[in-house]
Amino acid sequence: MTEGTAELAHEVLIRRWPTLRRWLEEDREGIHLYRRLCDAARLWDAAGREPGDLYRGTRLDSALEWAETNGALLNETERDFLNASVEESAQALRSRETANRRLRRALVAGAGLLVAALASLVFALASRHDAVRASASARSQALAAESQAQVGRDPQLALLLGRAALASAPTTQAQLAASEALDANTARSQLPSLGVQGCASSNYLVLLDRGRIAADNTCDGSVAFADLANNRIIRRVHIGPSTTDMILDRSGRALIVASGRNLVTVDVRTGRVRRIFTAPFEIEQVAGPPGDFLAIADRERIALVDLRRGRTRVIAHGDTSVNGVNGMMSAGSHVVLIASTGQSQGHGDLLPRLTALDVLNGRRWTVPLTSPPHVAAVVYLRVSPDGRMWFITGGEVNAQHNDQVATTWAIDARARRVRWTATGPPGAFASPVQTSPDGRLVAVGYSTGAADVLDAATGRLVVRDSSSSTVASGDLALAAGDKLLVTASLDGLLRTWSARGSERLRLQAPANTAVDFTPDGKNLVLIGNAGEIVDRSGAIVRRFPGFPAGSVFNYCNSCFAASPELGWLTYPDPASASPRIVEIEGRTGRRVAAVTVHRLEAQGVAPDGRIVATYVESGQLFAQVIDPRSGHVRAFAPGASSVGCFATTPSFTPDGHLMAIVDGCTHVVVWDVRTGQVRRTVLLPEHASSSVVISPNGRYVLVPVPGGAFARADLASGAIVEVPGTKAPGNALAVSPDSRFYAIGREDGTVDEYNARSLRVVRHRALANAVKTLVFSPDSRELAVVDTSDVLRLWDTCDVCENPTRLAKLAAAQSVRTLTPSERATFNAP
Repeated sequence: MTEGTAELAHEVLIRRWPTLRRWLEEDREGIHLYRRLCDAARLWDAAGREPGDLYRGTRLDSALEWAETNGALLNETERDFLNASVEESAQALRSRETANRRLRRALVAGAGLLVAALASLVFALASRHDAVRASASARSQALAAESQAQVGRDPQLALLLGRAALASAPTTQAQLAASEALDANTARSQLPSLGVQGCASSNYLVLLDRGRIAADNTCDGSVAFADLANNRIIRRVHIGPSTTDMILDRSGRALIVASGRNLVTVDVRTGRVRRIFTAPFEIEQVAGPPGDFLAIADRERIALVDLRRGRTRVIAHGDTSVNGVNGMMSAGSHVVLIASTGQSQGHGDLLPRLTALDVLNGRRWTVPLTSPPHVAAVVYLRVSPDGRMWFITGGEVNAQHNDQVATTWAIDARARRVRWTATGPPGAFASPVQTSPDGRLVAVGYSTGAADVLDAATGRLVVRDSSSSTVASGDLALAAGDKLLVTASLDGLLRTWSARGSERLRLQAPANTAVDFTPDGKNLVLIGNAGEIVDRSGAIVRRFPGFPAGSVFNYCNSCFAASPELGWLTYPDPASASPRIVEIEGRTGRRVAAVTVHRLEAQGVAPDGRIVATYVESGQLFAQVIDPRSGHVRAFAPGASSVGCFATTPSFTPDGHLMAIVDGCTHVVVWDVRTGQVRRTVLLPEHASSSVVISPNGRYVLVPVPGGAFARADLASGAIVEVPGTKAPGNALAVSPDSRFYAIGREDGTVDEYNARSLRVVRHRALANAVKTLVFSPDSRELAVVDTSDVLRLWDTCDVCENPTRLAKLAAAQSVRTLTPSERATFNAP
């Protein structure tokens, strides 16, 4: 036994020594660990002390823990083994930490690069999105510009381009272009083609069943019946090798069709064909009902037909070489109207250009259409339903310069003189002409492919229908009710058009007439020398007395005033020596009162009927309010003005609480009517060019200023915004009752409608004459416009014009065709 150790003399001691046996049991794990350590150290040393044989991890940790209490048992080799294992593990740990640091740095660098890459990707995507959006916006604006350029030439194409612009990007330019195209577009339907019509002797159009069915004779010798309501061809009836002229018989139940030498009837209900006459020559023209005769003609002969005896009697001759027969129509019970091609009579007995022939006595006469150096080339003719007007079409040629312009002449049949002349496209000629069943409209087709609808009484243009092949020597007809124009063209297509465009109403008002809506918005009130209330068709509902409008407007055009919806109307008495204001009820003409004032520059009337007299004196704007019933006069506090200015007509809010007057210079004064005190004075940036308008909600005052613009002043803050316009001065300004829309009319005939919130133009229109009056309907959905020729037009206010989705749907609904491949390529449309 030595210190700390003992050597067993015999193993029997283990069995007989309990304490020793317990000690051995308790250290059994340590003994095993020690044995493994000894073996590992020995093998490591024998193998040349390879690092791969050293302890690592948990084995090293267990060995070191055991060695802390039993290190004395280790020999030198075993201690070297443990020390080498510790050193190797420390080196491996340092290597791992170094690698981890490098990995972390690599990961951080990689993450940075990834973030940078992602940022670059996001930037690239954003840039690409911006580029795509900019490209789409530029494309949209280009298509919108082209759409606006096509509005006057081909509104249907303009509408298609407007749709394409909206589809590319809903820019403000695209919205305006689409709304303008919708306003100009009159196309309503396009039926399947009957085939290209290459002959010049067909395409005579007859409307049946109050315009619901159209019959058209074609070059292949057929008559086609089309259902216009459902856009389909319902029947094709073969007549013969060809068809030339076609008219409706007296009963209205059959068509009389010329085919070669034959006249046949076609039952419009069943399509049954029956031959009724064979002529001794080829029939090119037919004239009949409503006259008491049936006449036929070729290029040289005109003959009456006796159907009972099967005979003909020639009653006139043309000259094929210089004055051939070009058209023929019944113009009364015994008068036939003949159009011929010549400027001289030639060898025949027809007069040049136009002959009215009495079939009973052979008497003939004409009506001069032009005077030198102009000559008329007559193409076609039509007689009004009542027989009082003849409409002749063709061209007027300047013999000195050889310039030609398409022309329509309206002839008074009784007076035998030209009542009016209407011109169409230069360089073209007018061909088919048709009157509406009620005689109020005339439709004229041109060789260029356009068609005009004219006012039959005046010849003024109502609307022009334009397309690449609208009429082109075909025919046209107006349906009952003046609402639908039907055209047959050389491309074999039947098309329908709105006979009044997008307008709700157009009528010729008397001169010097004030216009407004009735309170319910259903009718319109017109009052001048006489008063009348008209419905939406233009029919007069009621007449009532007016006022001496001619004298009043000659005396003081700017002094006339009216309350909303023409409840009250006031004007200065032109017969009074002293300033005197007369008030009448605007919708009955009943005189209410007449008041005399000591000074008057302008006057107005409040919604409750009180009269306002105003003037400028000593650099101040004065206003006094007069109750016409009691005679009570109330002077308002003077407003600011300048020397040399002149008061204009007052404007009121609908509740009558606010009144605004512009002094004709740069001051706008707003009064609180209840207190008579000045509520706000606005100093305009430029001189006003017309009277002030106060918005119905009392928030703004608007004043036209030079350059076709208007200024809007906020009454709460005094802030002023000037909205630019065209060069022409503004004549009229209106605000819708719901304060959503502004409208300005100018001397050049342009009318712009603005969204009151964005101050963007949502509709632009152009008239031939200066605008005189603008007024919105009570529900703000319609705008009435009167020009200086006293033509009244009624338009919708286009409440969808700033909603691209609804605008696109509306444009799609009114498109009767799609872009052709060549159009798509030309305009690069999507």
